[in-house]
Amino acid sequence: MPTQERRKASRVPARELDVVVRGAHKRLEAKDISIEGVGLIGSIPDTEPGITEHVDLVVGARPLARDVAARVVYVGRSSVGLAFVNLDPATADELERLMTKRERSIDLDYFESRYAKTPDLLVRLVNLFTQDSSSKRDQIREAMATEDYKRASAVAHSLAGSAATLGALKLRQSALQLEQQLKSGNIEEARLYIQDIEEEVEQANAELAEYMDKYSKS
Repeated sequence: MPTQERRKASRVPARELDVVVRGAHKRLEAKDISIEGVGLIGSIPDTEPGITEHVDLVVGARPLARDVAARVVYVGRSSVGLAFVNLDPATADELERLMTKRERSIDLDYFESRYAKTPDLLVRLVNLFTQDSSSKRDQIREAMATEDYKRASAVAHSLAGSAATLGALKLRQSALQLEQQLKSGNIEEARLYIQDIEEEVEQANAELAEYMDKYSKS
């Protein structure tokens, strides 16, 4: 690992990053992150310690340098994490900025990077998402009320896909959690995510409406 000046660890509030590992999206749950200029550690689900993962990209960030390694390591007594090694300070700063942006429902950097240069597609996707997310929210509410958990799980899965397309990462995560809890038969735990989905659909659509208003005037 190249020698470089280590910064004082930067502790940040609970945040999340989307990473693509072996072609599959993973959520880096940044509940306990330390960035020192040479690495970043946070918990990531469904991984085993002691192996090296290839991280294709961090959603919303510039491509990682080729010499950046990503190793699955122990973090604390029981949790496992993904540690990026050989991050240059500029990249570490960029990842930290991405984490601090998670207050918004829509990842506008990701959204703009994909759609800003194709205005017709952008308008169609926003209109479709606005209608579709509201409809799926109502379908989930109805399915849960009638105890049709199989249907609720299927709609949650579809909603997660729609949310990912537009960069609504908080909504995507809540929908995936609802789907997972329902598939595991944890009905009461699943119900905890209904209110999150309600709020995040509303917030995502409000942010998209604000963005489109500014976009139409630019």
